[in-house]
Amino acid sequence: MAGVAFTEWTDGKWKLRGLWKIETVWRPKGWKWDGKNGDDYMPVTPATEPFKLVDLSGDGVPEVIFAGEVDKYFQEHYLLRFDPVKHRLNLLASAMGEPANAGKYVRLFFKSPRRAIWGESQFLEWSEGSLIRKASWHDEMGYGTNDPTFVEGEGIGKDGKLETIRVGMGHGAEMDGSDPYVLTKNEQPYGTLSITRKPQEPGADISTGDVENRWLFEKITRLPGVLYPDAEEAGKNHTFPRFEDVATVKVTGAAEAEGLFSSPKK
Repeated sequence: MAGVAFTEWTDGKWKLRGLWKIETVWRPKGWKWDGKNGDDYMPVTPATEPFKLVDLSGDGVPEVIFAGEVDKYFQEHYLLRFDPVKHRLNLLASAMGEPANAGKYVRLFFKSPRRAIWGESQFLEWSEGSLIRKASWHDEMGYGTNDPTFVEGEGIGKDGKLETIRVGMGHGAEMDGSDPYVLTKNEQPYGTLSITRKPQEPGADISTGDVENRWLFEKITRLPGVLYPDAEEAGKNHTFPRFEDVATVKVTGAAEAEGLFSSPKK
């Protein structure tokens, strides 16, 4: 049985402070299989070291990130933090990728293991040595006729609690060029959102879908657009046009929904 032990040197000897059933998988940088001792094939390239020390909390004391087991389509990572009072490591979270800073948050990433159907990012904030989820973003493409296409996010509402808002995508544009999206909040009906794309200039290369999802991310999670997951893939020098410059919005339903999604007045 594979595992990880944490020991502390104290009083002239090593003392066991923690033990976890975590299978660490890694290959040193530049390592190549010699063709002997079985098949070393792995479906994804593993980490180059069994663990990292990374100060995600910004307090000068690094957290520990273990490179865990390798699945068919991802590698599990585990985030642990040292407790100076009890002299032990506390397991805080695990994710399908290496936890990283995103602004003042720690970002955890998840995805559909097989087909590239959905991806999810969770944004957690430090509080007394623990991580508290403050927002999340889930983007899913329906697979087949019975699976819905939607985006869903969590954000802190006016009552200070997390609320979940889902935007169910329409099945093609209406005759007036608008896409009707069905809104729910905490699994209850919330309203309808219609987005009408404005005509683009000849030769313009603007993916309104990316701009739209980034706008929905900002509205639902209440996080700045620079934290939108796909913005990282676009690169730091990529700029998104203002959503209001490429589309107009009409919201029907709860007054709260109208306030949340309505575009600011110029």
